[in-house]
Amino acid sequence: MSGLLSTFLSAFSNGIYLTLNRSVLLSTTPIVFGFVVLSTVGILLGGYNIYRYGLDEFATAIKANLGFLIIMGINASILNFLLFWGLQLSSAVNSAIITRLDVLFAALLGGIFFGEKLKGLDWVAVVVLMLGSLRILQIDLSQLSVNQGDIFFILHTFLVVVNAQIIRYKLCYVPATIKACFNACLCGIIYLTAILFTGQTNQLVGLAEFKIPIIICILLQLFQYPTYYYGLQMLETWTVRSVFLVMLLTSSISSFLIMGERISSIQIQGMLLVSTGVLLLSYHQKIKGEKDARELEYR
Repeated sequence: MSGLLSTFLSAFSNGIYLTLNRSVLLSTTPIVFGFVVLSTVGILLGGYNIYRYGLDEFATAIKANLGFLIIMGINASILNFLLFWGLQLSSAVNSAIITRLDVLFAALLGGIFFGEKLKGLDWVAVVVLMLGSLRILQIDLSQLSVNQGDIFFILHTFLVVVNAQIIRYKLCYVPATIKACFNACLCGIIYLTAILFTGQTNQLVGLAEFKIPIIICILLQLFQYPTYYYGLQMLETWTVRSVFLVMLLTSSISSFLIMGERISSIQIQGMLLVSTGVLLLSYHQKIKGEKDARELEYR
């Protein structure tokens, strides 16, 4: 599987996951839901990794990369908390606009620290994707008014990119399923600690009536985590974050199919723009791949 296809499938599944999230979160808190889903994903991936790699190799991979794995897991937990706090203090509109900065943050950090550079067609694809995402979200930029909650959104978006760079450059030799297992388990532990401290244990019982959407969410996360990490292993970080704008498209379609939400003509225009942006990225990745192959051939 190519890195671009893996990233696309990860973004596609994440869009459906977010829609199911919304249906469950109407009756519980994000921390409780996150604990149930991520801890289950972590346990299942742990069993898979032990079966595939053996207990010794699994433990050795974690021990050899423990420092960066812990940073990755803590980062993932913090960036989710920042998003929740931002939503309490700001608006969903501000969140939708500011979190689109992840593409620009990825390009900036990748260029400064790791030599990743956007060429002409790359910038065209990014601009088309950004415009398409704003159309899908039906955002009027005149509605954007900055407040203290937006600081949390900016920090959240920045940490998303930092985590992606850690996964790509510092954990590139760790199998995707092992990274996913450690991340899910550590997030589950941190969420459980938050549940115990905030006295939300009674909400765990109420999740029984949502067992079907929760099971689907667990299956989607089991697929989404490894494919995302594999994409980061194969592609530059800004490319991965750009392709992830596809999840807005799949989230809109799945919301229409699952929750009966209406899709407007403006959103359809946005979907076409996002699709065009992904096709431009795919075309340019193919050109770069063929160029790299020719360079290797002449060496």
